[in-house]
Amino acid sequence: MTSRPMSTPISVGLALVVCALLGGVATVQWQQRESLLAETGQTAQNLAAAIEAQVRGNVDAVDIALAGLARTLPLLPTAQQPGDADIHAMLRANLGGLPFVRALWVTNAAGDMVHDTDRLPDKFNFATRAYFMAQRDNPSLGLFLGPPIANAKGVWFVSASRRINYADGSFAGIVVAALDPLKFEAFFATVKLGETGAVALLSHDSLLIARAPAAPALVGKAVLGAEQRRMVAENANPGTVRVVTPVDGLTRIVAYRRLPDLPLVVVVGLGQAEALAPWRASSLAFGAAALALSALIAALGYLVWRELSRSRALNLGLQEARLQAEDALKAQNASNAQLRLLEKAVANLNDIVLITEAEPFSEPGPRIVFVNEAFVRRTGYSRDEVIGKTPRILQGPKTQAAELARIGAAMRKWEPVRAELLNYTKSGSEYWLELDIVPVADDSGWFTHWVAVERDITERKASELALLATNQELARSNAELAQFADIASHDLQEPLRALSSCVQLLQKRYGGQLDARADEFIAHAVGGSLRMQTLIDDLLLLSRVNAAPRVHSVIDSAAALEVACANLAGAIAQSSAQISHGALPQVQADPGQLAQLLQNLIGNALKFRGQRAAVVHLGARREGADWVFRLADQGIGIEPQYFGRIFEVFKRLHTRDEYPGTGIGLAICKKIVERHGGRIWVESQPGQGATFYFTLPAGEWPIAPTSTSSTGTGA
Repeated sequence: MTSRPMSTPISVGLALVVCALLGGVATVQWQQRESLLAETGQTAQNLAAAIEAQVRGNVDAVDIALAGLARTLPLLPTAQQPGDADIHAMLRANLGGLPFVRALWVTNAAGDMVHDTDRLPDKFNFATRAYFMAQRDNPSLGLFLGPPIANAKGVWFVSASRRINYADGSFAGIVVAALDPLKFEAFFATVKLGETGAVALLSHDSLLIARAPAAPALVGKAVLGAEQRRMVAENANPGTVRVVTPVDGLTRIVAYRRLPDLPLVVVVGLGQAEALAPWRASSLAFGAAALALSALIAALGYLVWRELSRSRALNLGLQEARLQAEDALKAQNASNAQLRLLEKAVANLNDIVLITEAEPFSEPGPRIVFVNEAFVRRTGYSRDEVIGKTPRILQGPKTQAAELARIGAAMRKWEPVRAELLNYTKSGSEYWLELDIVPVADDSGWFTHWVAVERDITERKASELALLATNQELARSNAELAQFADIASHDLQEPLRALSSCVQLLQKRYGGQLDARADEFIAHAVGGSLRMQTLIDDLLLLSRVNAAPRVHSVIDSAAALEVACANLAGAIAQSSAQISHGALPQVQADPGQLAQLLQNLIGNALKFRGQRAAVVHLGARREGADWVFRLADQGIGIEPQYFGRIFEVFKRLHTRDEYPGTGIGLAICKKIVERHGGRIWVESQPGQGATFYFTLPAGEWPIAPTSTSSTGTGA
């Protein structure tokens, strides 16, 4: 009679134990499932970060090449000659260093293609292309990436373009690189994503550029639904979501990264079913083990009833063993995941990764403990040849001692450091590196290693040296040209003054003593010699605008106006001119050149006043970092079709009999304004006067007090 009351609590206890065991197994399995999904999301995010770095690196390389071409092409005299062999060779050389680019081409300001790496026989015009219009209309745009488009043969590409400017800043055309989606797909195919993983490169509006596995029918099309586009555009960057991929209907854990300053999005998706496969296997194993354990507990129920104390000890041992096994499994899974991620990330980097011991700082220096494949490819050394050695084996006679000392000083303070260093390959070839060196500490905070990430900048350095040499040659040429102008003007003026004096003496002595035809010839000779002397003076002044040193200071533009009016005092009095001005600011300018600019513009207004007294007003207004000056007159005006021509050398709109002059004055004005970083233009209607506008950089001081003055005789 005593066994039944005792069996009831034992049965209840056994049932509770079995339920607790099964519930614990289910809870652990659910936690493992969520942990595995989170780990998969982190893996996808890390892969997306590595791919983003690769994509940005290649886009930056393209941008550097385009910027170099945009700076170099305007300096070449054959830049506008279609099909020039030297320029074609230069484009091909740049193309060879850009593995993700299919072709390069150059257009002129009208959009006509003048150079390309493929030497296409047909003529193409890109004036209506979005990237051409964007560069043409936005001088400060920089690199412009267009959406994916297909050429006439149906081959897809993404345009990367930069603006080409003439020396005066005007638009000369664009240089374009065709980024090849197939090259990106080939790179994506090398990333280990599992059987159901996928990686894609999208434009900012979700147009597909490249994908692995490839989906050629979807290139150039929107592959995200409206809700997915909203998630990518509005959520945090970077982000991770779990979605059904519209391309193939598979559920994936998707990591996306929007590239800063670039209209690109990197998307990496790892198949959820594939990621959970190990969890399903472990769930079955745990379930079977739980059922077996439950059966064992039931079979041992009778023994538990008889030997309760031993049964309790056995249950406690089983629980402890289970918990230890779970903890060990979690730790092992986390460690393996980190090792796999690190291995994949480092293996896919194009940058060199080099790891050394933390010390010693003195000779022979910290030893190398790791290098990646990029190091082997660039230096020619195998891993076995450098492991255990110091980075000094890469240095040579031209390696900068000062830069090495700076790096050493930062390392002794355990501080990160960035440097540019000239190194040597195993064969002795020179190459330039940009290094980022950081210390790595263990959990206790003790520094154990140095990690260096190194980028090859040899081509960039070569371009910088070539540009420096070109600038030095240009400066030397300008100096020689200015010296030649001074010498030539002096040598021309000396005989011209002698000729003018003789002709004027002839006119004075024999004027009226010969026939009328002879007097006319003498008058022509006198007038011609005087015009020639004026022309030489104006040409010399024009050449000196650029030859003079750029000594700009903050000056009062009202003072420059007073100098200009003083120089024109005779002409102002003769024409009874009214010269007035509003509030004039302080600007950054050359005082002499600003006075010359105002003198030429006011002199122009006095000359072309018509039959009435000249009325001239000078004002200014602030626009951003510049002052816009406005000089208005009430003269004869200008036809709109001549607005550009009047600023060209020797371009006259009237005969010398109507209005005297050399046709150089407004050209000098344009040179002065452009030399100060501004621009000049005119607005006018015939018979309604003309208004000249020009811009100058603002000074650091406030505007002068508002005033209106009348300069001249006014009668």
